[in-house]
Amino acid sequence: REAKYRDRAVESAVTKFPDSIQPLYRKPSSERSPREHQYAELIQEQVEFEFGSLDSKFSKEDKKAILELREQLKEFEALKPRPLPTARVVRDVGPTAPATTIPKRQREVEPGYLSILELGKPSPEPQGASTGRRTQLADWIADPENPLSTRVITNRVWQWHFGRGLAPNASDFGVLGGKPNHPALLDWMTRWFVDQGWRLKPLHRLIVTSATYRQSSGHPKSEDYSKVDPRNEWYWRGDVRRLDAEQIRDSILAVSGRLNESTGGPSSSAGKRRRSIYTLVKRNTRNALLDAFDLPLFFTSSARRDTTTSPLQSLLLINSEEMLDHAKKLASSVESGKPARTIESLWRRVYSRSPSDEESEAATRFLATQSKRYATPIESVPKVRITSLGSADPSALRFEPDGKSVLQTNALLDLGAGGFTVEVVFQLESVFETGSVRTLVSTWNGNRSVGGWSFGVTGKGSRRKPKTLVLHVFGDDGTESVQEAAIFSDHDLRLGRPYYAAAKFIPARGEKKGRVEFTLKDLSDVESVASEVTVEHDIVGAYSGPAVAIGGRLRGKGGDFDGLIGEVKLTARRFAEGSLPPETDSTTSMIGWWKFDPETGILVDSSSRATHLRVDHSQHEDASPQHRSLVDLCHVLLNSSEFLYVR
Repeated sequence: REAKYRDRAVESAVTKFPDSIQPLYRKPSSERSPREHQYAELIQEQVEFEFGSLDSKFSKEDKKAILELREQLKEFEALKPRPLPTARVVRDVGPTAPATTIPKRQREVEPGYLSILELGKPSPEPQGASTGRRTQLADWIADPENPLSTRVITNRVWQWHFGRGLAPNASDFGVLGGKPNHPALLDWMTRWFVDQGWRLKPLHRLIVTSATYRQSSGHPKSEDYSKVDPRNEWYWRGDVRRLDAEQIRDSILAVSGRLNESTGGPSSSAGKRRRSIYTLVKRNTRNALLDAFDLPLFFTSSARRDTTTSPLQSLLLINSEEMLDHAKKLASSVESGKPARTIESLWRRVYSRSPSDEESEAATRFLATQSKRYATPIESVPKVRITSLGSADPSALRFEPDGKSVLQTNALLDLGAGGFTVEVVFQLESVFETGSVRTLVSTWNGNRSVGGWSFGVTGKGSRRKPKTLVLHVFGDDGTESVQEAAIFSDHDLRLGRPYYAAAKFIPARGEKKGRVEFTLKDLSDVESVASEVTVEHDIVGAYSGPAVAIGGRLRGKGGDFDGLIGEVKLTARRFAEGSLPPETDSTTSMIGWWKFDPETGILVDSSSRATHLRVDHSQHEDASPQHRSLVDLCHVLLNSSEFLYVR
């Protein structure tokens, strides 16, 4: 069945191409010209893109059968070998190259060297399935007599270490690119690089061990020399250089002891904390820290990175919860019983040197002052941000996936094991790269041996369906033990859109299966109609935990939500044993109705139960004033110029 719909997806993709292209795609491979082979490869990528939407093309009957088969196949998942690593490569379509034309002039051009070098025309020889052109180009680039390639790479290495190249434009060695300020040095270093066998490591060693590179940014005659050479073109001192974005991130992870130093393998998300060179980069989901420190866009080539200094960088480092978390980790790793020893360890970890007497004295005073401040009790303020969902909801709370924004009811609740309905107005900003769930509302603490339920949105790696509603229930299926049931709505949710979502859980009774009635409505479209889906299950009772959590699981046990939540309503229903509930809700019991209204109270419950919310700090250990003051000192050092700049 799946193959049938796959063929249909191919046909659907092909019919979207112009009439002049469709016959080309259907032509046998052996009959295509070199240019047609290129077209066919590009078309195939669009065809394969259609495969991603196969689930939406199944009929209801086939979809149910296919999903059941997929669940059965999961039992054999452990037997499958790991997929081999893949990479995009360039190859010829055959020994005959397609014609290359200048688009506007429609003039065909042949391969050739730069005309200014007067090297004549290349004569590539076809080799098997290759035109031989790329081989001849590679031989020319790697020719020791080539005056360009070796000078370019040598200049690039110099630019990497000094922040600027000997030639001002690393990608333009022509007249418009500007002349090298030290041409003799560039020529000598290029010849030395070739004599060393084109090995980059000796070139790096030559530069970083030189007296020029090892200079400090300070100089005893700085005032006099600045008048003669204000731009430091003669390298009489070292330039102050800020670390690149990736270096800053890796340095923070390294000093906090969190850097994953594993090498090789596929790219991974920033949450894996591997070196930034292995971090997956997407245009529409950029890392805030790397972005603030001028990470390039990567879809355009840049000969030299921008190096800016802006207030946003300082604000991000100071106010970022992630940076504070790194400071906590750093503080735990250097803390000892004696402040002097702690300060010594901290300076060595962050700056790779011992503190001066003045620095030790200032740090000791800071720790003492901060400890006194933390020892004075003050009323805690919930770390929640009020915003708006537009016309969908006048006020909403901004939840961030940091484990510190989770809200929890301030009183124990007896929700029993009957039916319930949970309703939420929300806007999702991101989902997990894995199959983990962004939790909207939960009565579960993440322990699979304990009852509870969790309502949220699946991640990208969900084997069932990414970015869809799921009610995860841990309850009784009649065997007197806690059983798990993941009930999916199979709706399609989009990021950045406000929705109203509801899940009505009706337990199984006798031989009658239970069901969950999902409702989803797009609030950004006034003309949209609510979509309703009913899914059956075998859970007799959805045992609930002692409290309700919003924006994550109880006690901060994962599933943090990322986005806006504007309103939450929870209604419990209890029914007579052996009977299904009536369609009219005459036996309802309001558990809570949280509107996040600043006028009536952000965390106030509008129902008669007055089950108000509080910020869930239970997952964080109570730290002593001395430890909290050390965390602040670590945070200061991670924001310091000496840590972020090379002087």
